[in-house]
Amino acid sequence: MGKGRNEAAKLKQSLLFLYSLFPEPLLRIWVTPDELRLRLILGGVDESLKIEHIHDALQHHNRSFIFLTAHPYAGVKYYRPTSIHLSCSNDLPNGQRFKNKATGVQNRVNLSPDRDCLRSSDAVRLQQVNEILVKLSAEDLARRQGTSRSTCRPLDIV
Repeated sequence: MGKGRNEAAKLKQSLLFLYSLFPEPLLRIWVTPDELRLRLILGGVDESLKIEHIHDALQHHNRSFIFLTAHPYAGVKYYRPTSIHLSCSNDLPNGQRFKNKATGVQNRVNLSPDRDCLRSSDAVRLQQVNEILVKLSAEDLARRQGTSRSTCRPLDIV
């Protein structure tokens, strides 16, 4: 049980670190947790990455905004690396994403990194993250199959 917790903690810290390896122009854009997840998957992280992993990483492993700075706007939290935010702190999500604050019309923002770009940045960490994700996914599948088998009993036909 302790080993599983250590792997989960390592996974979440590594996710935040891997995100910081994207090219700087992409890091300047404020993103939601969903967009952060999709960027990581496009960058090379296994598709079994769940939004819950991202939320846990942001909540439990980003203490004092070590990796990412948060900025709420219109009820949505946007994130970007703290190092980028410190270099240009006056650049806020509403300026990047919305043309007109009154109408809520959004600017088109390119959020996509090159496919598998993380493989060239830190292949070892990426491989570790993917191995942990595959293992967690297999455990989750086994747990769900075990639960469904134990709750489904054949009917006695009289």
